Amino acid sequence: MATFEFVLQLENIKMSVPAGVKVRFLKLVTADGFNSNAALWEPQEKKPNFAFLYIHGSAGNYAAPMMTLISNGLGSKGHAATAINTRQHYASGFKDNLYDIP
Repeated sequence: MATFEFVLQLENIKMSVPAGVKVRFLKLVTADGFNSNAALWEPQEKKPNFAFLYIHGSAGNYAAPMMTLISNGLGSKGHAATAINTRQHYASGFKDNLYDIP
């Protein structure tokens, strides 16, 4: 069973967050025991209108400039955005599936 919990920021990443937006960080554990993390941007003073989920490609990161730019903008407009680091994000070292493509 996969699990998650809200935690303090897990990586030493500096992200700029505009006024009116809050960012919370999550620790994720997959059903097979792989540890990863995510970030959740939300409007600070109200419930979000919509929620968006971002999953980057290989070697990406939830704190990449384009991810934070879009997520900050969505949070500023009253929406929530979650960006998840996958098994192949830049710091993971997980490469098992990279060589399975024929």
